[in-house]
Amino acid sequence: MELSLPYIIYSINEQLSGRNTLKLYNELKDVESYSAERLKNWQFEKLKALLIHSYRYTQHYKEAFDRAGFVPEKMSCLKDLRNVPILAKEDMRGNERRFISNDRKRRLERYATSGSTGHPLIFYYSNDRFSANRAAYLLLYNIWGLKIGDREAVLWGSSRDVSAYSIAKQIRDKLLHTRLLPAFRLNEGIMREYIALIQKYRPKDIFGYAHSIYLLARFAKNRGLRLDDIGVKVVFTTAELLHDFQRKLIEEVFGCRVSNSYGGRDSGLVAFECPEGGMHLNPNIITEFIKDGAPAGPGEKGEIVITDLESYGMPFIRYKTGDEGTRGDGRACKCGRAFPVIKEVLGRNTDHVVSPKGDLIHPLALEYVFRDIEGVDYFKIIQKKEDELVVEMVINQKFNKNLEPVIMDKIFQVMGQPISVIFRYIKEGDVNKTEDKYKFVVSEIMDKYR
Repeated sequence: MELSLPYIIYSINEQLSGRNTLKLYNELKDVESYSAERLKNWQFEKLKALLIHSYRYTQHYKEAFDRAGFVPEKMSCLKDLRNVPILAKEDMRGNERRFISNDRKRRLERYATSGSTGHPLIFYYSNDRFSANRAAYLLLYNIWGLKIGDREAVLWGSSRDVSAYSIAKQIRDKLLHTRLLPAFRLNEGIMREYIALIQKYRPKDIFGYAHSIYLLARFAKNRGLRLDDIGVKVVFTTAELLHDFQRKLIEEVFGCRVSNSYGGRDSGLVAFECPEGGMHLNPNIITEFIKDGAPAGPGEKGEIVITDLESYGMPFIRYKTGDEGTRGDGRACKCGRAFPVIKEVLGRNTDHVVSPKGDLIHPLALEYVFRDIEGVDYFKIIQKKEDELVVEMVINQKFNKNLEPVIMDKIFQVMGQPISVIFRYIKEGDVNKTEDKYKFVVSEIMDKYR
């Protein structure tokens, strides 16, 4: 990666934040050329070090390893990881402190999952894990011929990211040629504004929620607004299921390829698509596909279980993401990289809701209403009409009726005005376990707006 002013600014920003992102990126660049066997050896050494650390410094893993009779120092291959019990979100929820390393060498930052199951999870990131995730994204950009400082438009909407978008971060992004386009609320005026900005700014890439980018592309096509002549090299989609018809339209409108990726706030960047179409697994995360308690075979669907090799502050070891995916057939990708290839990731499909004014509201905007309410164990939002939402909740002892107006007020802010909110209190056993778990927001009227 060439030394440029944006590169220097990026490097300084990472150093001031206590992150070693560029060091880990350069390591990944070396690993990119490894053979399959050398890659496995590299992962094994990192895995063994993580498991030894976790046993020494983390209460949960010491107890779990002892119960399983697992001794990390005696590991001899990657397959030994299967002797470690699989970790479910339910094991962590409410017990976060038992998973935090007590060596006290790392600064931790509190996060929460997006709640795609209706059950948000609190967890903590250390700088080394945050750096490794950023390094994986730098590798992805490099694979697509991009470098630090190339112009980028980001269609994103995390309330954490947007609300924390300070003046300093705005200056940083301007120097790094990144433009943030908040994606939680999309209407005709906003989409026209975004399209005009993209046409003028001429970014090298677009990054954002799959469905939000699709909505923007569809809006542009339906109104004859050109975006295929401004030099976009690639559109990066993430966070949601990308359908084939969405990919086709996005590529048509922007006149370039789409690179889809899979990950999450808790799991980091797990897999990403190269120009040859292979969905590669991030080498810094060991990803398993588990079917009926055993590894799924080639081409078989299984539960996605990840071990983040840089998660020293709060280790994520054999963590069940709640997602399902299909293993590849073992054949190498045409790009020549030895990173394993997966066939598909299933799920992550949910609905936008529609405000009384006709604005399309991203489902995560409603999920953030519940993120920090400890009294709610599970939620689901059902839209019956533009001015009515039904909120189903499983509550615990920390919930009281005084929280209802708090929730309503936050929903009003998201929807842009007061609407009818109907609360339904259900029991955990009443939650339909067979439905698509990602439908934590269901709009029964969305078809009218597709």
